[in-house]
Amino acid sequence: MTELALLIPPVGIGDRILMIPCLKKLKERFGKFDVYYWGEFELPYVHGGRPEPEFPFFDEREYVKNYRHVDYWHNVENGEVVDLYSEICMLMRSELWERVKIPEHVSILMLKQLNLEWNDDSPEKEIEIKIPQNRVDEYAHFNDYFVIAPGHYHNPPGRFYSPSIYCELVERYRKKGIKFITLSNYSLPYETETFWTDDFDQLQMFLKSVRGVVTIDSAVQHYCAALKTKAVVLWGKGASRPKKYGHKLHINYFKPTLNYYDDLPTWQSWKIDPVVRFDIDQRKFFKYFEQLIEETK
Repeated sequence: MTELALLIPPVGIGDRILMIPCLKKLKERFGKFDVYYWGEFELPYVHGGRPEPEFPFFDEREYVKNYRHVDYWHNVENGEVVDLYSEICMLMRSELWERVKIPEHVSILMLKQLNLEWNDDSPEKEIEIKIPQNRVDEYAHFNDYFVIAPGHYHNPPGRFYSPSIYCELVERYRKKGIKFITLSNYSLPYETETFWTDDFDQLQMFLKSVRGVVTIDSAVQHYCAALKTKAVVLWGKGASRPKKYGHKLHINYFKPTLNYYDDLPTWQSWKIDPVVRFDIDQRKFFKYFEQLIEETK
């Protein structure tokens, strides 16, 4: 079988989860392949766990044989990597940025960049992480819980909602018998049980086991989509949009600010957005959470 190398730039956890349709297509064509990466990978949501920069999902070894670090300009431009393989595929982050205004899901943009075909208008159904049921059963204690995953202050401008927006949610629905647990390792303005782990596998098994999730646009919403765990996702005012980074499985709360802001590239989003948001419509928020309760019975 033809030997393949996939070259990838340093991108976040969510982008790597959105690569799953590409990984599946490449494996169908070439079998397992090597991944080359350049630059330094950052793990913005969970630190530790798998060695960087392995794809941060449980079944990544279904696709990848080896990970190797390269100096892009030295090893790639000079052909040292190309000479080792029959086929080379390369994802360029700059090309994805240039297409930020195109109203297509990022997973589709990646497939197009690698000249891969797909059978559906959206490859979303292919974004799936498989975990053995016996491993998920280890977290059965959390089956009745709704997770609040507020994210962190270092999320990009406009994405991070103040944890105070969850206070009334917890107070109101706890009285109705709803169980909450917060995915957090910092102090909160409300009281729930908390869960935190530095291990990617534990995080995925936890998110797979729970009833539902409330989170922001972050790696957690991508994990939930891939694990088929339904979530209410609160979208901020940055350049990230449900139509580009969202998932149809989820209930997406999106509150735009300016008519032109769909055309703002990522690096301009800071011009109109506060780092921390407080402006949530609580009535709509509760309505969406009621929908989540109903759809996860």
